[in-house]
Order: sequence, then structure tokens, then C-alpha cells
Amino acid sequence: MVIQINNFEKLVILVDPLESNAPPSSGTGVFNITRSPYCADNTWTSDVTGVIQQAIDDASATGGGVVCVPVGV
Repeated sequence: MVIQINNFEKLVILVDPLESNAPPSSGTGVFNITRSPYCADNTWTSDVTGVIQQAIDDASATGGGVVCVPVGV
């Protein structure tokens, strides 16, 4: 969808269908940033960039995995 009001810059909105085969949010090889040891704030009112990077680094150090970033507010 493309929205333009008067002569303002266009706003483009893209939507993907819901995932039907999403990976689990916990278990072996899953690094959920809202759970221990990461404990990211899932209200997303604070910067969680470092937490996400740490989860990526941990997944890489173990040979791979899934970094889970759950839905927040």
C-alpha cells in the first residue's frame, strides 16, 4: 500500500502473511532474548541492541541456532 497526503513524501506499507511454520521460542539451540541470560525488556522502551548482538554471538559460538525476538509492545 502506498499512501501520499498532498505533496508529502509517500509512505509505503508492506505486509507479510503470518508465519505458519515458525520455530519454537525455547529449547535446545534457541536463544530467546527475553529469557535468561538475556532478559531483554519486551516493552521495547529501552535499547536492546546489545542483548540481540549477544544472543547472535552466543548462537554463533555454539555452531548456530535460532535467535528468537518475540512480539513486544
